[in-house]
Amino acid sequence: MDWGNLIFALLAISQALFLGLFLLIYRRDSRDGQLLVLFCVCLIGYIAVNIPEVVQYSFPLTFVLTRLATALPALLWTIAFRLFTDQTRPASAMIWLILVYWLGRAAGGAFYNLFGAAGEVVFLVTFVFSQAVMLGLSLHAVFIAARGYHHDLVELRRQARVSFVLSMGALLALIVVNGSISTVSVLFSGVELPAPIPEWVFSFSIFSLLLMFQLLIFRPNDSALRIFPAMLQQKNQANRFTAQAKKEELILIDKIRRVMEDNRAYTRHGFTIGELAKLVPAQEYKLRRTINTHMHYNNFNQLLNFYRIKEAAKRLIETDDAISNIGFDVGYSSLSSFHKTFRESIGMTPKEYRIRNTMETHPSADPVAR
Repeated sequence: MDWGNLIFALLAISQALFLGLFLLIYRRDSRDGQLLVLFCVCLIGYIAVNIPEVVQYSFPLTFVLTRLATALPALLWTIAFRLFTDQTRPASAMIWLILVYWLGRAAGGAFYNLFGAAGEVVFLVTFVFSQAVMLGLSLHAVFIAARGYHHDLVELRRQARVSFVLSMGALLALIVVNGSISTVSVLFSGVELPAPIPEWVFSFSIFSLLLMFQLLIFRPNDSALRIFPAMLQQKNQANRFTAQAKKEELILIDKIRRVMEDNRAYTRHGFTIGELAKLVPAQEYKLRRTINTHMHYNNFNQLLNFYRIKEAAKRLIETDDAISNIGFDVGYSSLSSFHKTFRESIGMTPKEYRIRNTMETHPSADPVAR
């Protein structure tokens, strides 16, 4: 018996169970909370399926735990998508891809266990496909976290991009690699090669990540500071500067608006928050905080899109300029990104918007001419 793996596995299960129960009690009405509860359940399934004493107990139990484990990359990707892209629903193609790989892997496992050698081909095809998708989802979750780092205005979320998704993505990628080597060796040689990374390393890593995550989210609130007089005194002293800080932020907001509206800085292709900080001028971290807290934008692209779409909509009505020229002039580097953002903001394409508003303003005008 591998006591190291068993001890760390049980510790990791206890952390996942505690986090899952907390979310189930206090965040069950939230879609994100429900996803995290399901993630905890699947994580427990992965940990348990790698405990030999559990796997040897019965095939149905092992089958269920394995299905939970194979859903982990999909759940990680979904959580990363919702958390870091400011979107709530992924594309239908991604949803179908996840369903196909998960159900295909389940069918392949059932074929292999029911028909033995006769089901090896089906299992191998579904296994290779699902492993590729699982690895791709894990890596794409890391990409989602890294891609929006510089444009993110929510400081806590910027920290989470690095500390949570990158670490979990790397861990799941190692899980996929470990499982691939073991399974492929059995199929082609009949002998299972030892996994390159011991299972206790994964159990310990999962336990450590869950513990750090819980220490992050279960920090004491302000009321808890009453038992620490020195800390409470520091907080009260900090509050004296609140009025002055608000005045400075209002001045900063006015500067941002002048740079955007008067200088039309948003029309620059690839315009970044660092460049805006130089134009205002202001420290970048203050700029992020002000735009997020007082202007209510979660990422810098949302601020740019507000001004870009506002000008584009005005020009679509007031001018006969080509739609492509308008898109490029207001700052978009491609026509497809302009169409996509315009539809998301206005609810229709630029052409539809121009035709509808032209007909309302000039009922006798020929919309085709525009």
